[in-house]
Amino acid sequence: MQPFLEIPKVITNNEQKEKLVTARLQPAQIEDYYPGFYDGTVVVMKSGNSFFTPMSVEEFDNALAGYEKFIKANTGKFGNLKLTPKPKIHAAN
Repeated sequence: MQPFLEIPKVITNNEQKEKLVTARLQPAQIEDYYPGFYDGTVVVMKSGNSFFTPMSVEEFDNALAGYEKFIKANTGKFGNLKLTPKPKIHAAN
């Protein structure tokens, strides 16, 4: 079994209240993903379920690439892989 990838996920209840939680998923189970209407990314799983992550498509692409790089370098390891984005350097710094 491959490690799980941890990414932020937004959940909404029937009162339209939102909460940010951590999703643990197997990237091999991703069917498709595309930009959200205003921001973030919608991820569609092979099961047909979908969810919204506040990560941009570029950040999500980078997370998947980092996951692939990690599992190739650490064959046989299992657990959760949490990728933290590099802080953006402001031009004034």
